[in-house]
Amino acid sequence: MNANEVIADRALEILGHPRGRYEVIHPLDHVHLDHSTNDVYSTAVRLALVTSLRRLGDSPGALATAFAGKAEEFGDVLKMGRTQLQEAVPMTLGQEFTTYAVMIEEDRQRLTEAAALLLESNLGRTAIGTFVQLSGVLTRVAVRLAKACDDLRLTSSGPTAGLGEINLPPVQAGSSIMPGKVNR
Repeated sequence: MNANEVIADRALEILGHPRGRYEVIHPLDHVHLDHSTNDVYSTAVRLALVTSLRRLGDSPGALATAFAGKAEEFGDVLKMGRTQLQEAVPMTLGQEFTTYAVMIEEDRQRLTEAAALLLESNLGRTAIGTFVQLSGVLTRVAVRLAKACDDLRLTSSGPTAGLGEINLPPVQAGSSIMPGKVNR
């Protein structure tokens, strides 16, 4: 019911009427007309998800651009390639960052596609429909970002017994029980 009231009030605002003028647009008589509560709930959740994805904005695009910039900057820096932590064919750090840029751009596109599908409403039809695709895309984004972070953390590990192939700038002091530790 609350979603119906919000929708009615927003429609009133768009039409130039003050909120609460339910004789013009009524939450039950106009918004809820012939819809099940399950339909309205599902649509309200979809709208909330679309709003949340819009707040994300172009953050993924900015991250992809940053990775692409680093790819260009590190285009000639050789490093060891690895497959499951085993040494493989050498590659450049630029190639690795290009991969991150492409990965993030692909994920940005998947998020855009998932958001567009959320705009399809099942009001007045049935109470079916899930958010499985968006959940899958968000899981994909999270796993791939975590992998990129793990790769960078591993290649910057050290200074004595780690790989130490790259040097990430320090961002904060580390631990009170490990003097000299710096989080990167």
